[in-house]
Amino acid sequence: MKKIILTLVLAGALLAGCNSNSKGKNPFDSISGQNQANEVIGFYNDALEFYKRNSSYTDDVVDYVDEAQEFLQKKASGGVAIKPIRPMKMITVSAKDNLKVPDGFGDKKEIIEKAFEALKTHSDKIGASAVEINSYLEAEDYKDDQGKKLQDLKKTIQEEATAFYDSHDTLFDAMRAIVDQAEESILKDHPLKDNILATKKLLTQEGDLLDEVLRQGEANTFDEAKLQTLYKNIEDLLDKNRKIEVKSKTPSDKTNYEDIHKATEKFLGAARKLIRNGKENKTISERDYNDLSDEYKDVISAYNSFVN
Repeated sequence: MKKIILTLVLAGALLAGCNSNSKGKNPFDSISGQNQANEVIGFYNDALEFYKRNSSYTDDVVDYVDEAQEFLQKKASGGVAIKPIRPMKMITVSAKDNLKVPDGFGDKKEIIEKAFEALKTHSDKIGASAVEINSYLEAEDYKDDQGKKLQDLKKTIQEEATAFYDSHDTLFDAMRAIVDQAEESILKDHPLKDNILATKKLLTQEGDLLDEVLRQGEANTFDEAKLQTLYKNIEDLLDKNRKIEVKSKTPSDKTNYEDIHKATEKFLGAARKLIRNGKENKTISERDYNDLSDEYKDVISAYNSFVN
């Protein structure tokens, strides 16, 4: 089972213009601090977009090398073998590829700069390895080395993919506390503050359930009571969220907020199915986990639409 790594878009510049009543406990509460808060959140969201685009490509390349290996095995056994198609990296001319870390990150700025550069470097190396595999298969060089180069490239890709995701963790862990302060300052007097903060709690609970499912699945165990407790927590929070009024004059805000609840209902439906099947089979299937993680992605997407 593959762990799902998803990061929330933060409510940013569109929420600026709040009047602050702070006593200075939050460094972003001054007028100049509000500008820095928007810069911090802007960088965070741009870095998130860069990560999402490149993580999708990374996963595609990891699958590609497995398909290439299967292709060589079938070739060697004389079976029908279809050469895999190399995944193409989206070519964009984007300022998001050359982001400047704002000063608002303070003493974390250098760590963030290094982590973001590492993210780009590992992604580039993964792409270069994919190109090498494609050339290797096209030239049929595997006939000369019995597939040794493919094995070496697979090892490189696995190492770079691990480093890529480790860089993600370093980058977003370094930003988290600071962007939370920035978002809190910007949301201070915003009408959607309660909706946004309550929904983030809901998403945290859904993530906890997904992590527990992954843990049990990898351990080949099934603890129904624990899953039912986590399920009930989500159900209770969803009920509370529905009762929070959307104090906005923009019709789409209410629609987008309701979409989060609809997506959560589907997530809960997938969770019920997973628990039911797990109870019957005494284990969690890969398929049920994937269904649950897909529904979780939809909830994240609905939330990101709400705050964008």
